[in-house]
Amino acid sequence: MLIILFFLACLVAGVVKLFTGQFADAAILLSFCGVLMFFASWVAKEKKRAIEFLNWFKSKQDDLKKGWAYYGNDKITLNTEVTQYQACVSLVLATSRFRSRYFLVGHGNVGEWLIFTGITFVFGWWGIPWGLIFTPQALYRNLRGGYRQSVGAILANIDAEITKISGKKPYKLSEIISDAKAEARA
Repeated sequence: MLIILFFLACLVAGVVKLFTGQFADAAILLSFCGVLMFFASWVAKEKKRAIEFLNWFKSKQDDLKKGWAYYGNDKITLNTEVTQYQACVSLVLATSRFRSRYFLVGHGNVGEWLIFTGITFVFGWWGIPWGLIFTPQALYRNLRGGYRQSVGAILANIDAEITKISGKKPYKLSEIISDAKAEARA
């Protein structure tokens, strides 16, 4: 919510600067608004992909308990480890932390690790006091391989994980299966 207010303040200030003839200041403020919009949409996409992954787990729960299921070309078992990386971004008095989508451990996640660690290293420190607290925590976690969990541990608390990420009540299993069938037909 604070980031939205910051975005609106920069947008209004940029438009005012534009109409008062201060074009350089307006360009800086409006460019910053564009960066904030890109960042917000990227975070929303990561959140959506994490929820889709958890809903897939939930829909394949019976197959996973019997032995395995395939996610794309990858064979997933209850012992398969997944990880999430964390990023921390600060803007003076506002500090925000967020996690990536889920990645299979050992499947070439170096690019994603670099993105989340780099964002944290560059943009995490600038908040007082939380940026100085959360940034070392996020860097330490990412350097240790992210938030690693087994698929079995996630399935044990799947509804809580979905609720935590989405902030909404989880889908019923029957709704997830019907959505998966509809998507397969398309």
